[in-house]
Amino acid sequence: MEKAVQFESRGKRVHGVIHLPEGAGPYPCVIICHGFTGDHIGANRMFVRFSREACSQGLAVLRFDFVGSGDSEGDFDRDTHLTGWIQDLGAALNFVCRQPEIDATRIGLLGLSFGGSTVICAPETGLKGRAVVIWSGVVHLRDSFRDTILGGDKWDLLLQGKSIKNFYNKGFALAPSFVEDLLKYDVLREASRLRKTPILIIHGTKDAVVPSDHAKELFETLPGPKRIEFIGDDHVFTDRLSQATALTVDWFKSHLADRGA
Repeated sequence: MEKAVQFESRGKRVHGVIHLPEGAGPYPCVIICHGFTGDHIGANRMFVRFSREACSQGLAVLRFDFVGSGDSEGDFDRDTHLTGWIQDLGAALNFVCRQPEIDATRIGLLGLSFGGSTVICAPETGLKGRAVVIWSGVVHLRDSFRDTILGGDKWDLLLQGKSIKNFYNKGFALAPSFVEDLLKYDVLREASRLRKTPILIIHGTKDAVVPSDHAKELFETLPGPKRIEFIGDDHVFTDRLSQATALTVDWFKSHLADRGA
């Protein structure tokens, strides 16, 4: 079953879709965190396709739009920043844990790109996230946004306190508060605290946004149970989403198994 849901974060309405398997619950649940300028559907409907496959194998899934993205309330330029996304993920966690169909002790987190950064940096990950998968995660925030996603000229404008628009071939605008907030975070430092959370990293060898070497650095930094898989594809797994999905579903099924089983 798929149904639209709403919850509140930062005083704004957040839109999402929850997928519930057939049969009696409560079910383990995976929360999907989309990437920068993304939404709960994803490139090539990647999150819809993943969610339906995961649901067919007994996993509930919540895919939602961060405040200012997709169908959620808010404005992208003012409401998009890592601190805000961390708060939104916390609200999503609280929402699913209140649902009677969901087993609050069996929560998994899946983050794509900047959503992966959000998962790693969120303090709730080590408390409520029993397993994590990172797809194409942004590891070096300043380098990736300055050199690739925004470009050096627009990065400098943000540092000067000026808003920017039309970056990375997309018609979004962004306020200076984004980069001010971004520079507060160190993904590798935050990753080093996740000592007990099993984490799977999946990264494309053809990723033009985040080099695969960054994924290797993240893997080497993680102190807890971990695995890394490279697949011959781009940032959003255009050709091999089924491979990334299979690896991810297997990881969650293994690590979100009923404690009493």
